[in-house]
Amino acid sequence: MRPSFKAVCEIERTTGVSVAALAKRFLQGDVKISELAAIVTAGLREAGEPATYEKVGELVFEAGMDNVLLQVLDYLGANLTREKDGTEDAAEGT
Repeated sequence: MRPSFKAVCEIERTTGVSVAALAKRFLQGDVKISELAAIVTAGLREAGEPATYEKVGELVFEAGMDNVLLQVLDYLGANLTREKDGTEDAAEGT
């Protein structure tokens, strides 16, 4: 999964919740499988993988939400802190 502005926008559009609010809720144990699937789907698509929400949702269900949650929290954290693969946002250069 690749952190990016585009992925954050897709996550927030799909879930209707900010990435920061999702991370906070997840840390409090308030987790929805639909939100996990939306986050993983956005991250995989941004990494160039042909992911679909339905297929990812089934994989999350099969793997177990608890097994996916820590990876999703790491990914959300990377999006929140803008720790990408060493690249800068275009806005930072302006």
